[in-house]
Amino acid sequence: MFWFFPKPSTPIPAVRDTVFCGSNIMLVLNAGNVQPYNRFTWTSPDVTLTPGDTLPTLSVNKAGTYMVNVKNICASIDATAIVKKGEVPSVNLGPDRFVCRNIALDLDAGYNPNYTYLWTPGGEQTSNILAQIAGAYKVRVTSQDGCFDEDEIMLIDSCPPVYFIPNAFTPNDAPPNDIFKPYIEGFSKMNMRIYNRWGEKMYETDDLNGGWDGFANGSPAIEGMYVCMIELLGNDGFRRIDAQTFYLFR
Repeated sequence: MFWFFPKPSTPIPAVRDTVFCGSNIMLVLNAGNVQPYNRFTWTSPDVTLTPGDTLPTLSVNKAGTYMVNVKNICASIDATAIVKKGEVPSVNLGPDRFVCRNIALDLDAGYNPNYTYLWTPGGEQTSNILAQIAGAYKVRVTSQDGCFDEDEIMLIDSCPPVYFIPNAFTPNDAPPNDIFKPYIEGFSKMNMRIYNRWGEKMYETDDLNGGWDGFANGSPAIEGMYVCMIELLGNDGFRRIDAQTFYLFR
């Protein structure tokens, strides 16, 4: 009786070059061809292997060249895998920053022609972007070896509260000057009172978006000079009180 042992298939597709990222690694090289009649022998000119590494898989934690021999009584086939430490980018967007009133800030991840970049949100693929809105910005930088690093920066809205009281308006149903209202930004509360030249209160509101339409007690107020008194509570916790005159044109 004769026994025929088939030639083991070539293990090269299974044992392939591998890149690892970082300093702590544990890779498993797989030679495949797991048959009861195949025998595996692993060797390396760069790394001392444990005697008796005869399994179809080999766990490695160092860069180097690894070779495996698969054989039976009829054939012997060698395959080689190179385990390489990949280049890991280093990205630092710096400390969190403050942004105010859509003034653009340059966020720079450091240019390298061999790296690719991906920012979120936005999806930009450049090494730097201009950011105007408060919030979190993250960038992923990837090397040609497929290794990547990420960093995130927070842009914090730190605008000081500002307000502006107009000096005139025309309540004639013709926007934009037909409603008297101050421009305010960065305030959480407001009280506005309008007085005529004789000290009579014509209008009052606590609405941050409120404004005077030029009517008092259901009738159009006469043309002339008026006084706006305003009290504001800023997001910074400070209170502002102001009084300014303005003119109503008919």
